[in-house]
Amino acid sequence: MDMSKPLCPQCHAPIPEGAPDGMCPRCLFSLGIAAVAIPFASRSDATALREMGSLGDYELIEEIARGGMGVVFRARQISLNRIVAVKLMVAGHFAAPAVVKRFKVEAEAAARLEHPHIVPIYEVAEHLGQPYFSMRFMEGGTLAEGMKKAEGGRQKRDAGDRASPHILHSSFTLQHFCKVARAVHYAHERGILHRDLKPTNILLDAQGQPHLTDFGLAKLLEEDSGLTLTFAVLGTPAYMAPEQAAGNTRDLTTAADLYSLGAILYELLTGQPPFGGKTPTDVMRQVVDTEPPPPRQLNPSLDEDLETICLKCLEKEPSRRYPSALALAEELERWLRHEPIQARPATGLDRTSKWVRRNRALAVLCAVLALALVVGTTVLTLALRQSRRSEGQALGSLREALLSKAHAQRISGRMGQRFETVETLRRAAEIRPGLDLRNEMAAALACPDLRLERQWSVWINNNQARIAFSRDLEVYAVGAADGGFELRFTRDKSLLRLFPYRAAKDLLGAAISPDQQWVGALFTDSTADIWHVEEAVPRWSFPAGKKLGLAGLDVF
Repeated sequence: MDMSKPLCPQCHAPIPEGAPDGMCPRCLFSLGIAAVAIPFASRSDATALREMGSLGDYELIEEIARGGMGVVFRARQISLNRIVAVKLMVAGHFAAPAVVKRFKVEAEAAARLEHPHIVPIYEVAEHLGQPYFSMRFMEGGTLAEGMKKAEGGRQKRDAGDRASPHILHSSFTLQHFCKVARAVHYAHERGILHRDLKPTNILLDAQGQPHLTDFGLAKLLEEDSGLTLTFAVLGTPAYMAPEQAAGNTRDLTTAADLYSLGAILYELLTGQPPFGGKTPTDVMRQVVDTEPPPPRQLNPSLDEDLETICLKCLEKEPSRRYPSALALAEELERWLRHEPIQARPATGLDRTSKWVRRNRALAVLCAVLALALVVGTTVLTLALRQSRRSEGQALGSLREALLSKAHAQRISGRMGQRFETVETLRRAAEIRPGLDLRNEMAAALACPDLRLERQWSVWINNNQARIAFSRDLEVYAVGAADGGFELRFTRDKSLLRLFPYRAAKDLLGAAISPDQQWVGALFTDSTADIWHVEEAVPRWSFPAGKKLGLAGLDVF
């Protein structure tokens, strides 16, 4: 593309030499405005105004912009001594009535709006039959000029590199774009549809802040201006909504401006509009029938969510776009805050990634803690495995020792060898059963054997005294040290009952009734006493005689 020639504001193609008023003749024809085409005489009319040097209270300094309907001058308002911008019709006195009406509609629409990011209108007036209006002068030029300068600078830095610029690499950021979207929403709320949103209609002030301008094709949603048919396909094809390009301008809604915002965002992200062609007709045909290339195809470094937001604005079906320019601004602001966007469901990984980007310090802390947890868990797991391995080895050694012990017990030949062997093998089997244990168990069970089932260690006070057990072996009677006798429990030798001493008498023997309620005692003087265990004196006392002996106690 020859960058030395001026470009058509409609199709961005080089304007042929000698074209009237710097406009592309093909665009003028294709856009169907031949009926209101600017006569060649309009050039001399505008030139005459400039040469005249003044327009009412305004001193015209230089022409700064020109479009199909109007021309804009940088001017000085004489009464207030301030620099302003003055817009007047290109055709001047030769303008068709419809053009004059459209010019007044623009002034009326812009004058309705008071927003920090919409160029304010200072005065709407007429001078010698020439309608005009003045507005704030923007020192920063248009967004289109800024994008062109940024692209030129990039080409100088990266000669031969076709990578598209990213919006965040330029002075016009997404925050600025959000301000434009909110300004569009403000206009929509007041019943004004712009219908010609494009980079050349976004002006920048000295601080680089954006301001929306040029409501020349604005539609008052509350009214029918009667201009719809005359200007049925007016607009800029590269930024025109499909329904607008198809000629359905009477039924246009705010969704048309949403599409145009999406086309501007597309160009900011990729360096070019969504569609381009040799003629406006080619571009409009693509707008209606063709899906735009994904922005990441032109700019691989672009974030996927940002691409999703842009493509949602460029949906062919108006209902599939964002419901309002405010919703678009809020969506972009969510992306700027690294929050999940609403254009598509965020995956768990998406949410985590965005949370990390919003909370970097906390994320680093969590990552460190997670790493420490993983390392700690790994160390503990390895230690546990090593411990279990060592425990297994120890239990294996114990099992082998028990098996060896059982074998030694079985072949010892002492009383109880079989029972001891079986018990030792049982303990080994609790660790791990095995064929070796089964074989040893079979050999042990084959051994004939005896063992002491129960054994007591009793308290004997009188070595000459006999010990008598109850039938259940739970209680025994034995002589006391003072000459009496006592009952004790077998299990722990604790005292159950003490029977008092009887002078000159020693216990020869005793017997205990099965119910452990009665005790019979035979003494050395051949007497016998019958005691109730709860009583302090014998219930009965009688001489036993030598022939009675111990047998006399067998009554129990």
